[in-house]
Amino acid sequence: MKQVTQNRFLRIARQTFTVAVCSALSFSALPAQDVVAIRNATIRTQGKDGVIANGTVLIRNGKIAEVGPKVDIPIVAQVIDGKGKTVTPGFVSIFYPVSTQRDSSGGDGSRVVTVQGRTFVIPGRSPAASTSFVKVADILNRDSVEWKGPLRAGVTTMNLVTAGYSQAAVASPSEDKQTSKVIEPNGRVVVTVTNSTQSLDLLRNNLKAPSRSVPPGIPPNIAAMMAARGMRPPGSGTPPGTPTGATPSTGAASEQANASTPELTPEQKLWSEVREGNSPLFVVVNNSATILHVLQVFQEHPKVKAIWVVNGADAYQSLAEFPKETTRLILPPAIDFVPNSRDKMNVPAIAAERKLPFVLSFGTRTEESQLAPTFALAMLVKTGLSEDSAMKSVTLGPAEFLGLEKTIGSIEVGKVANLILFDGSPFEATTAINNVFLEGRPVYED
Repeated sequence: MKQVTQNRFLRIARQTFTVAVCSALSFSALPAQDVVAIRNATIRTQGKDGVIANGTVLIRNGKIAEVGPKVDIPIVAQVIDGKGKTVTPGFVSIFYPVSTQRDSSGGDGSRVVTVQGRTFVIPGRSPAASTSFVKVADILNRDSVEWKGPLRAGVTTMNLVTAGYSQAAVASPSEDKQTSKVIEPNGRVVVTVTNSTQSLDLLRNNLKAPSRSVPPGIPPNIAAMMAARGMRPPGSGTPPGTPTGATPSTGAASEQANASTPELTPEQKLWSEVREGNSPLFVVVNNSATILHVLQVFQEHPKVKAIWVVNGADAYQSLAEFPKETTRLILPPAIDFVPNSRDKMNVPAIAAERKLPFVLSFGTRTEESQLAPTFALAMLVKTGLSEDSAMKSVTLGPAEFLGLEKTIGSIEVGKVANLILFDGSPFEATTAINNVFLEGRPVYED
């Protein structure tokens, strides 16, 4: 009887071992590093779940698989204990200038810099912004973006722009963490505007609908300027053989119109989207007078939606002038002085109170060495900005401005697992970043 019992025990043990081995083999195609779980953490989702205390984020194959207070963690998962820590979405840098060959060769390009929270345009040979169009995705190279600094600050996505006039591109670090991977090559139009006539004309002329009788080869801004002044581009006159002062017949005029109606260029199509309000326009300004000039131009184009890159003091002076329906602001993460006084003010908090959509230009070049990016958020929160508004301004808000809110900017099932793990509350000045995850992979560790 004893022998029978032993044999039965051995048979059950073998069956249990076989099931365990088969279960393990069934997961062999899914390496442990592809399944990551951060548990026992405070999770600021920036989504419908709000803030989850003592929650778990489960990452599978680079995306959020589950998030909540009760999540079953697979045995193959790499588990990170987040007790006493906070998980947030990765920061989205909404405005990151990159250099072009023109900039580095001493050409006429201007530079946009941020000094002590104020944004300035430093011109080259001319005080006006460059009128030559640059598509950022076409000029990026290995050295365009140095990701080491931004990653240390929690930046996992950047909207790359050039000084002057360009079409932005959205990028994130590539596999080696030192080069860029373009995730959206066809970004928003960016125009740097000063008080100069040349700069304002660039904006005016491109916002006007292009003449349908302009022959190919005429730049759109030149064609718009000529049309505004009543000038006819070469090749757009009356048909050959028509006597001076004579009017072509209806058939000839129709044939002429059809023959001289070129397809819109990619640049003209971009401006058509801006003109109709289907794509917002980034407008970089460096003083309140320029804001008023640009607003006057926009009066003729009420559908245009503008994303203003502006410092806090100038934004404060113009808050009453901005139309709420078509205005979004990019502000520096800083406490400013009220103009002509020593009184301090929190412009992001004022914008939030007035229901003006805004984000913070977090992670720009001047902030790369900032080891505690929470310091700026902490100062804004302690002086009037809500925690939710502060976190949204560097995560989901910029993603919405860029039209990428369905893939990044919040911790929700199906979104890319770009995350930051803080060693405490992100709104305390002494809090540091423990880890930064890009598509579920750790790319920075303190």
